[in-house]
Amino acid sequence: MKKSVSYLKEIHKFFKENTWDLEEYKVPNLWIYDKPTSGNSSLSFNEFYLNKFEDILSYDRNEDYNQSLSKINNEHHGIGGDWSYYSVVYNAFPRFTAAFDHNDSGDLEDFKHKGKVVKKTGTFLKIISMLPYIKSFGCNVLHLMPITKIGVDGNRGDLGSPYAIKNPYQLDESLAETAIPFSVEEQFKALVEACHMLDIRVVLEFVLRTASLDSDWIKDNPDWFYWIKKDQAKNYTKPSFSPEELDEIRKVPYRRSSCIAPSKDYQNLFANPPSKEQIKFKNNKYIAETEEGELIIPGAFADWPPDDQQPPWDDVTYLKLYNDEFSEHNFNYIAYNTIRYYDTDLEKEENRNLGLWNALIGIIPHYQTHYGIDGIMLDMGHALPEALMTRVIEEARKIDSDFCFWEENFEIKKSSRKTGFNATLGFEWEFKEHDVGIRNMLITASRALPLPFFGSPETHNTPRLKELLIKKQYWVLNSLLPSCLPFIHSGYELNEIHPVNTGLNFSQKELENYKDFPLALFNRQSLDWDASVELVEFMQKIALLRIKNQEWIATGDERTLSILYPENRFGKVIAFQRHDAFQPWKTILVIMNSNLYEYEKFFLNLFGTYNNEYIEYLSGDFYSFEDH
Repeated sequence: MKKSVSYLKEIHKFFKENTWDLEEYKVPNLWIYDKPTSGNSSLSFNEFYLNKFEDILSYDRNEDYNQSLSKINNEHHGIGGDWSYYSVVYNAFPRFTAAFDHNDSGDLEDFKHKGKVVKKTGTFLKIISMLPYIKSFGCNVLHLMPITKIGVDGNRGDLGSPYAIKNPYQLDESLAETAIPFSVEEQFKALVEACHMLDIRVVLEFVLRTASLDSDWIKDNPDWFYWIKKDQAKNYTKPSFSPEELDEIRKVPYRRSSCIAPSKDYQNLFANPPSKEQIKFKNNKYIAETEEGELIIPGAFADWPPDDQQPPWDDVTYLKLYNDEFSEHNFNYIAYNTIRYYDTDLEKEENRNLGLWNALIGIIPHYQTHYGIDGIMLDMGHALPEALMTRVIEEARKIDSDFCFWEENFEIKKSSRKTGFNATLGFEWEFKEHDVGIRNMLITASRALPLPFFGSPETHNTPRLKELLIKKQYWVLNSLLPSCLPFIHSGYELNEIHPVNTGLNFSQKELENYKDFPLALFNRQSLDWDASVELVEFMQKIALLRIKNQEWIATGDERTLSILYPENRFGKVIAFQRHDAFQPWKTILVIMNSNLYEYEKFFLNLFGTYNNEYIEYLSGDFYSFEDH
């Protein structure tokens, strides 16, 4: 089989021959040097990227890297995609993670140099240059937040949210470095190649429930969307229910049956889809001129729980997965029973919006065949119809039987595994009290779990951890627990304090503090790449411990975890052991003090020390134990 074009090598060739250059191109030292170094340095544009590409190409094994790593290595794990158990994940939001003020002008606006525009926001090219740094944490998976074309209608901030997807089949053009003559598709292909060359898998994030308000699909497929009367738009909000109705609705997930519908007034806000000919595009907004008057596409909202108080999502809308042509009741409205817990009268095979379903089913195969990605994270995947989710997974695994599916589900459920998912987000981010969070993690990891979960106390939707010591403790915990996938939300390692978004787990006071802050999910922002490297060094050292013992640490075997109960005055000392199931003398003992303000004396009764010496890993000191 003929190998595809290597754009990694084509771009490398360009840098070797390029006569255009930017002599003073500031770059974080963490992107340059193997040893963690704070601050930044000025290099020539060509020199920096040429050196990085040559470092990566030194790992070339003369394979076709435009296919998944499992195909390259001829591997298959478990149900397919169960390489997830061995994953250490770096979660990048490309335009933010790789943003930097390269000309020291004090902003992140692109700038011109010798007739070319140089990007300051993050690009695929810059992510390529960061791969050795990412790999230094033991990361073998690069998880990218949505990288697809972004809509304009309803956008917040100066860039808009990557979750406001205008076209899921097209990449966001802003992720291409404009100073080199390669398209965004070619630069992304080079990124996937570079990852595979370094034995890093690529997982993309997708949303299959929503689209931007100016989606490319609207003009030709108006029946894939909900429409409301423009003159009633001021009355549109999420449906409200009485306390008695809410009590009944909350039971729906546990006894699927006919659901309580929203009020007739709410239902009457909606109109039948217009014809293609009636749709006009005016001022970045679709409007339909019909006999009923002008129609527009409504925004979305958090649909569960039914009384959720999140602000409306004004830049996206819900896709209409079912028509109600063969139903006894009207379902032409957006509510929990039409977009999540589908009413049994609606969820009939003959009501499926098949054109839309086929378009959604085709998205992942497109990225598999064009780019060779290894897996996806599915945002809100648990809210898709089971029949649709099954088809999505089946079609992807026809192309690559070892393709992985991760889901954004806060619960670790058997049903997720049954559906075909390989890992789930989980719950670690929920805990405000870190000692409570750590203890809950230990208890959960000590159980037989149906699938692994992400070890991440922060995500792009949650507050950042503020205390350096707490971050260190969580990294140790997440690196050593069974069924736990260490997951670095980019910036965690830099002790970044500002959230990317304020979607989950924020107090009213925290929301007030960030009310006028330009959040990175919507605006030009960058991480503090000049920050202290103390946490970087610590995380890299713990990563080496995991790598050295990966065969028995990176498993889902809960029997290799022992929770210990130290005797101490304030009850703040936490301890556990991991051991090799086949060589039990291979043991890692972890003791941590969750009291951030005082030292704790403790007594710990250990079993089976075999009178061996223990090495204190961080200092290198030796300790011995006596059996009693």
